[in-house]
Formats: sequence, C-alpha cells, structure tokens
Amino acid sequence: MKQENSKHIISVFFGILIVLLIYSYYNTVKDENALKSNNRRITYAKVTDYDRYYDNHIINFEFYVNGKLIETSDPYYDDDNWVDYTRKSNVKKNEFYLVEYDLTDPENSKLIVDSYSKSRERILENDGLKIKGYVESAFKVSQFYSDLRIKYHYLNNEFRFRTRLNTDSLPCGNIEDCKNSEIELTISKKFPALNNLDIISYDRLKMAKNKLEKQ
Repeated sequence: MKQENSKHIISVFFGILIVLLIYSYYNTVKDENALKSNNRRITYAKVTDYDRYYDNHIINFEFYVNGKLIETSDPYYDDDNWVDYTRKSNVKKNEFYLVEYDLTDPENSKLIVDSYSKSRERILENDGLKIKGYVESAFKVSQFYSDLRIKYHYLNNEFRFRTRLNTDSLPCGNIEDCKNSEIELTISKKFPALNNLDIISYDRLKMAKNKLEKQ
C-alpha cells in the first residue's frame, strides 16, 4: 500500500513538473513571437545593476515608453530559449544598449547586446531635443568649479540632476546669473533622464577617465 502511494506521489510530481515546463515554454514562445509582431519597438535602455540568484546572473535595466519608466531584467548570459538574442559583448553597468519591447506589454522585452554600449553623446546626437530647465541652486565647490542643481519636465515627468562645471564657462552666465534662472539643455526623447549637462559634469568625466586608465 505504501509503495503504491509513493508511486502515485512520484507520478503526480512529474506530471506537475511536465505541465510547468510546457507552460514555461509556451510563454517563452508567445513572448518571442510578440516581439516579432507589428507591436515590436526599439529604444534605449540603461543597465542599472547585476543580481545573482544562486547560479543565475540577472541584468537589471530600465527604459521609457511614452514617458513611463519600465524597470525589468534579463539573464546575464545567453538565454537558450531566445536564440535571436545572443550576447556579442560583455554588458556594463550604467551603460546604454538597445532594447526590443512589445508595445502592448513593455515588460516583455529583450536587451540587445549586439556590440559595445551606445555612446551617450551619440544618443543625444541622434535623438536629442532642446528644452528649458530651471536652475534650483548654484554655488562654488572649489576655486575653479561650481555645482548647478537643475530640474526639468518632459512628458509629465520631473527630472532633477546635479552637474559640476567650470565657473568661468557656465552656460547661464556667472554664479549670480545662474541662480533661479532658465537654462537650455538637450535631452534624449527616448531616454529623457539623459541630458548633455549631466554627461559633461567634471567629476563624472574624471571618474570615467580614471576607470579607463585602470583597464
């Protein structure tokens, strides 16, 4: 009797496992087909972090769809179930890549790592939009440099950032002129958190240079 019960439990377990595998495969095929439909779109995504769950490595990334921030993830290594999305270079944190997504379900997306990361400058060159921002504060941080804290709006979203620039070449004039003034900046229409004054910040450029020298 006990042996028969054990066999029954094992049969049920394997039956459930097979159903789950079939269901997972069905969803994978359905999602991949959706990315090949007329609802397929391509935009820029930023890699925000890596996570590790046991033996699985996950890429966390974010992108915008009609002004809405989408935060999702992908396997770090090639996903055997998605043969059309083979990684062709290493993925780097805080860098930009293309992403495919389903317009009707944006979280159904796949990061495209077909080459090295996309240059921030090139993104703004190809996708830039000039808008007006507002300088919330301006102050010197050293003999030669000043910090500007700026906010701007795009598609019902508010963005804030800090940039460090040479005091003698501030885009809004001198320190006093900059305080509570409008300022022109270029943002990416596809990834509006990216802007030109942020990427030319002295401390960020210095950090990037030091990182390259260590490689």
